Amino acid sequence: MKKLISLKEVEGCHEEGTTSIFVDSQTIITPAAKDLAEEYHIEFIERACPDVEKLGGVGSFSKEALVVLLKQFLAETGNQPYEASYHKSGLKIVKGTTVKLQPIEGDESLKSQEIVHAKEHGLTANLLSLENTCYSESSGQESVNYILTGTVELTISGERLVAYQGDTIFIPKGTKTDWLVKGIASVLSTKVKERAVNEASNWND
Repeated sequence: MKKLISLKEVEGCHEEGTTSIFVDSQTIITPAAKDLAEEYHIEFIERACPDVEKLGGVGSFSKEALVVLLKQFLAETGNQPYEASYHKSGLKIVKGTTVKLQPIEGDESLKSQEIVHAKEHGLTANLLSLENTCYSESSGQESVNYILTGTVELTISGERLVAYQGDTIFIPKGTKTDWLVKGIASVLSTKVKERAVNEASNWND
């Protein structure tokens, strides 16, 4: 029977610390899985196909099973939040025009999409879209926010500050900030992942 390797399998290998995945001529690897494996430096190693005749050969791979595989493949490739190019060194280029922003808690006026993951690079980067909205944020991490477009009004401890397109906002850890956007603004927000030892220290403070 043919084996399908998708994002789920690659993620699982990465979490387990596995650096190689054995495949054969009967293995189907989705494009997204290949890209993620390259990003995680996971190698696909070819080996002889295990006794195809004993397994019933290709003929045992039913039309229904093919349909299931095709649906899974289309769902995986069609629901990607963005297109990106990867290099084995870890370099990643996210195609900005392809990023699909998702509403935060169903609020269409506040959308976000993570484009760099903490487990990959020790930091997170999110693209934010804000339209005629206000919200409060109190993060346990320091953040750097670059205003791509629009204007953002910030209120900290009762003091009002304004950031314009091209401005960079640094927010210290634990600072409560009220954000207000009149019109439309887009922001690139990055946060550094803290080490577990620092997190434990913070709990003890």
